[in-house]
Amino acid sequence: MILKALLQRLYAGLADGPGLNARPHHSRQRLDLAELHLLGGPDPARILGALLDPARGSIDFPIRTSAWEAPDRPEREWTESQRSAHQSANRQVKLLDKLRDIAADAADYFNDHGESALYIGLPLLSLPPSNDRSGRASRRVLAPVGLIPVHLHVRRGASSGITLEAVGEGADRLIPNPALLAWLEQQTGKSTEGLFNDDAGEEPWLELESLIALVAKAAEISPVPSFTADTPLQPVPRTDNLPSRATLLPGAVLGLFPTTNPGLLRDTAWMRENE
Repeated sequence: MILKALLQRLYAGLADGPGLNARPHHSRQRLDLAELHLLGGPDPARILGALLDPARGSIDFPIRTSAWEAPDRPEREWTESQRSAHQSANRQVKLLDKLRDIAADAADYFNDHGESALYIGLPLLSLPPSNDRSGRASRRVLAPVGLIPVHLHVRRGASSGITLEAVGEGADRLIPNPALLAWLEQQTGKSTEGLFNDDAGEEPWLELESLIALVAKAAEISPVPSFTADTPLQPVPRTDNLPSRATLLPGAVLGLFPTTNPGLLRDTAWMRENE
């Protein structure tokens, strides 16, 4: 009874955490990776290929647009191009402010806990609310399938921009989202074992393909979608626009996933076996 209560409490914590609720539009600590197009640099979709390339592992995003200078006349007299430039500059400022907040929170978390919580999560499993095997209503899920541990550096001044660097080595270059795997096993009763194991970190895309196939099978998504370095990165829909059926979205989220503990899956498996 004690283990059962602990297990239910653990699952409840997972449902509330970012591992299953990674909505970037409602969080100070996470953002839609596609928003980096506002910086005017490389296509954000190139980030994933660069970070998962064992020979590279980092990518730089300099800001390509000039600083905004307001015309010397009332705003109502601005031209359409001046209004557009003003809006673009404001969006860049807000994006860089949020990126600085994420980098600062990631540094604080590392200093407090001695481990990093900053990842890029990709792609995203979207599940509408439903009833689980016991008949209880489950919440909407928006969960990254895989996680790339990264370091984020935000530059200020004349050379302002950001640098993203993969920090995982070997098998830790790309890891499954343990919160999602544990939750899927609890909801469906299906095992999430049998993943491709890339110990050397040399075939991360093959590992991600194996992970996507496993998650798609557990969530009954058919046909299994592909997600490669060439897949166009799409913006993450807001909650009201998320699909009404189980879907794997070709999006990615950058930010803190503090409940993502590699030992979580082992702990929940042990509890289920001994429940």
